[in-house]
Amino acid sequence: MRGAALLAALLAATLAASAQAQPRPPSRAEARRAFVDAVALFDRGHHAEALALFERAWTLSQQPLVQLNLAATHEALGHPLACLDALDRFEREASPATLAAHRAQVDAARARMTPLVGTLVLEGGPDGLRATVDGADTPREALAAGVRVLAGSHRLHLEAPGHRPLDLDGTVFGGDSIRVPAALVRATGPLSLRASIAGAAVRVDGAPRGTTPLAEALVLDEGPHTVRVEAADHAPFEETVHVGAAGVSLVVALAALPRLVVAPPRRLAPRPAPPSRAPAWALLGGGAAVFIGGAVGFGMAAAHWSRHTTAQDALEPAAVANAPGARVTYNAWADLIEDDHPLLGVAGAVAGVGLAAAVVGVVMLVAGPRRAARVTLAGGAVAF
Repeated sequence: MRGAALLAALLAATLAASAQAQPRPPSRAEARRAFVDAVALFDRGHHAEALALFERAWTLSQQPLVQLNLAATHEALGHPLACLDALDRFEREASPATLAAHRAQVDAARARMTPLVGTLVLEGGPDGLRATVDGADTPREALAAGVRVLAGSHRLHLEAPGHRPLDLDGTVFGGDSIRVPAALVRATGPLSLRASIAGAAVRVDGAPRGTTPLAEALVLDEGPHTVRVEAADHAPFEETVHVGAAGVSLVVALAALPRLVVAPPRRLAPRPAPPSRAPAWALLGGGAAVFIGGAVGFGMAAAHWSRHTTAQDALEPAAVANAPGARVTYNAWADLIEDDHPLLGVAGAVAGVGLAAAVVGVVMLVAGPRRAARVTLAGGAVAF
């Protein structure tokens, strides 16, 4: 207490000298009044009231020496953590000369506080880690650098997305530093899968996880997962399931796809040769030739017969007049005319035979088998 009072007198003198050197702003005058009142309260043992006024003086003046008074007040109140924080702030804010002048006082205060405080250091941990120490949120970065805690029992609570929460209870000894690994366990759950057929491929989130029947349940992280089951000749199964700590049971009935029967390639069979139409064409051609020849012969014989008939008509009067010469002539021409009758008959018969042959040839061509546009395959035929 006496050290704090001496320090207070020194700081009051500093503030007064500063006020005489320049016009006194309202905040500095208020800071001086708060500081003087805080010293008076501290000397009378009213440490809690003195603490409030020292904090007011620091806010208004930002004088580093106020932090030494705050450290002394926190020590008197039994706040070792706050005392050390005030000493740290003084060492950061004070000038080298001021720090050198009060080095012994700072070191003595630290020596008194160190046995009452330990350090908790958190190592590692997944992304998104949140931590609390004795229920108070503590930044992860601060824990990684080391957080002061009072010597004694403490609870460290850790949690992170996709992991099971972790509570660690332990004892921190004064002056010691304890390092705690953030060994959070991933939150997982079992997936039990049964399929209607064996040998089906199982994929979870696109990664292969074996074939049915699975030897054991799949262990998956808690949360949604896409399960796909595939088998040959069956429609694939796909479903998104949410896996929790209790696990999920999935029964998959794969539906068979309609079987497509694909016939093997068929060998082309040789196509039988179409029936020959040469005889019909021969009958048609030969019959036509014979018909033409017979018709020509018949025409010539008919013309010859016509001339003979005309001559007979001319000689007949003379025969009637009993002209001997005319009778002879008439008989000769009559013989000749009678000789033409067989020629007409033969020519007509030949023409008729030729015509009949030609007609038979035409009938054979018309009524005969036609060449179909077909492709004959071994085992069947397909008509175009």
